[in-house]
Amino acid sequence: MPTVNFTTSLPGCAGQDVTFTDASLPNAGSIVKWSWNYGDGNTAVLTNGNPFTHNYATVNSYPVTLQVETNKGCVSSISPQTIIINAVPIAAFIPPNVCVSDNFPLFTDASSVVGGSITAWQWNFGDAANSTAGNPNTSAAQNPTHHYSLRWIILHN
Repeated sequence: MPTVNFTTSLPGCAGQDVTFTDASLPNAGSIVKWSWNYGDGNTAVLTNGNPFTHNYATVNSYPVTLQVETNKGCVSSISPQTIIINAVPIAAFIPPNVCVSDNFPLFTDASSVVGGSITAWQWNFGDAANSTAGNPNTSAAQNPTHHYSLRWIILHN
């Protein structure tokens, strides 16, 4: 009998593709058929390799099952594995009132997500030409600072 297993590209978010990768072992012969039940009313029967994707439209927990068949006619299934699909965060921020004399004005994160928390940020200040080690163009801080030079402000107004 084949040993059935799979992995996913979680965490998954509503409206975004989840990548499923088969990790099953045939134990004899080769796997020739994969039957998926995504737990949301959709199924797929595949006769080729992986990875492949499925898109979950709504936030929920879904019981995913996989059944494989070998070229020897052996069939095996895995118990349902729960896939949790989360809400997509909404990115937002409060820009600082920037004056030429402000050394490092504070950008305030105002992002939100329903039913969870945000744990990582990726800011890009659009100022790569004037960035330095002490004043980088990007930040992973929740509420970062960035100094724009007078030259940048004049060119972008």
